Amino acid sequence: MRIGVFSRLRSRLFCFIPERLTVQTEKFPGDDELAEAATSFESGIEGSEIRNRGGKKDAAGLHRHLAWMRALCEVDRKFLASLDLRLVTDALLETVAGLFPGSAATVWLLDTTTSRLEAVACRNLEKPEWQPTRGKGSLDFAMEVVEKKRPSIITSVGAHSRREDIEFVREHRLAVSLGIPMLSRNEIIGVLTLYSPVPRYFSGHEVEFLVTLANRAAVAVQNAQLYQRSLEQSAELSRANISLEKSNRTNADLLSVMSHEFRTPLNLIMGYAGMLNEGCLGEISEEQHKALERILTSSDDLLALVIRLLQAAGIEANTVQLNCEEVVLSNLLVQLKANLRLPCEKKLELVWDYPLDLPKVVTDGEKLKYVLCNLIENAVKFTDRGQIKVSSRALPEDKKVEFEIRDTGVGIPSEALPAVFEKFHQLDSSVTRPYAGLGLGLYVAKKFTELLGGELSVTTEVGKGSIFTVALPVA
Repeated sequence: MRIGVFSRLRSRLFCFIPERLTVQTEKFPGDDELAEAATSFESGIEGSEIRNRGGKKDAAGLHRHLAWMRALCEVDRKFLASLDLRLVTDALLETVAGLFPGSAATVWLLDTTTSRLEAVACRNLEKPEWQPTRGKGSLDFAMEVVEKKRPSIITSVGAHSRREDIEFVREHRLAVSLGIPMLSRNEIIGVLTLYSPVPRYFSGHEVEFLVTLANRAAVAVQNAQLYQRSLEQSAELSRANISLEKSNRTNADLLSVMSHEFRTPLNLIMGYAGMLNEGCLGEISEEQHKALERILTSSDDLLALVIRLLQAAGIEANTVQLNCEEVVLSNLLVQLKANLRLPCEKKLELVWDYPLDLPKVVTDGEKLKYVLCNLIENAVKFTDRGQIKVSSRALPEDKKVEFEIRDTGVGIPSEALPAVFEKFHQLDSSVTRPYAGLGLGLYVAKKFTELLGGELSVTTEVGKGSIFTVALPVA
């Protein structure tokens, strides 16, 4: 007993619609031979089977449909396997050449920025010759397909060729030209053009198959173009990042050199001013003493700016090193309290609030001290009267220790908060601003806090003051 498999193949896979085809002949736009052939073909395939007069299946028609199905499966596999535009167009033209032997084919892609077609690939034609460098006959035909978004045919290419293209047409024996739009989501991507060396018409199911093939190719082309654009944007972004890094290194090097050059003479000025003020070089009057005090105060301010420039340069160049060791936080706050002085011209009260049993932490004590000192000095700068409170507490449940610097100063506008920790940022950058500085203090404090593994945040209200909070991990 023989056991087999019965398969019922539905043949209406490529339903041809005559209205989708534009036909051009010598009598342009000409008769409708292709539409008539399609109508005749469609009327002969009523039902789901292709039958001949004897009622038997048309083996040739079935084999043709199977070949087209296999071709679509194979070309889909190639389209999915590559995001390279050249490989996609090669796969498309290879499929067309295999199923329509003896024909030539070209691919045009639409440039969305210029709305012009660009010739990108061909098969069975000399590439330099078929591109529209001299005449525009083939380009006009392809543009008509773009405008109408439906297939178009010329049954006598020679009769519709420009005088400049006649020699090319004759040399390659081009008789019939069929243009197929490449559509993706009803968006025109390009045009697939077939040339036949002998007079013929393309049947309805042939055109429908080519439309299906062209539309699948359009999706693959669009994916390849998107991928190529993403690569170009990525490369451009990479170049921009490299350029930015070089620029940052250059700026950091410049800041470092300038800061060192400023620091050397500044130390000399401060040294000699100190000697004069202490009477080491002779007696001085009271007026001279006051003048030297102003020189020393201004020199201290200038030295602080130079140090911040050096710190910013080190941060930009990633050369900041941490010297971590066990730090007793209560002792660090005692040292900080002893070294801070409030300006006499401001009516300020400096309040310290912290327990003596703060936990020990492993951190860079000098950088933590700098962060806190910087935040306190920033509070003093923007507070003319009232109170500045420095507090600290342990947060065992979060395994953190928190430092808080609260002032009753001018506060920060909400629109300025996102940029408050940026380099060289100042609330008032005019030359007449009441507050001096380069806008580096909070930037350096933020970066140092992050290097220590902590977080620096701020809450503020205009006219009522600001609260800067430093949170550090406790091992």
